[in-house]
Amino acid sequence: MDLPIGHHYLAVRINDIIAASSSPEEMSKFNGELCSCWEILDLGPAKSTLGIAIHRNPTKKRISISQTAFINCLVEKFNQKDAYPCNTPMVAGL
Repeated sequence: MDLPIGHHYLAVRINDIIAASSSPEEMSKFNGELCSCWEILDLGPAKSTLGIAIHRNPTKKRISISQTAFINCLVEKFNQKDAYPCNTPMVAGL
């Protein structure tokens, strides 16, 4: 496989791949190369992986991640819905 020139980043887990490239054109070329070798399904921008939600803000060029859904699942699993919440010692917005 001849990869297009540019920067490509991959996160692979079994048969799932999250890919990023230096530009939309490079990403399209990269997807084309993958399709020429394997049958793939492009699900668009990543929204979650391994229980981690991924939020993108292209205008501000920011990516944030959270595990709120996973935490809520743990709270329910261990019957802690009535527990008192506590702020973390981290500075807000850091």
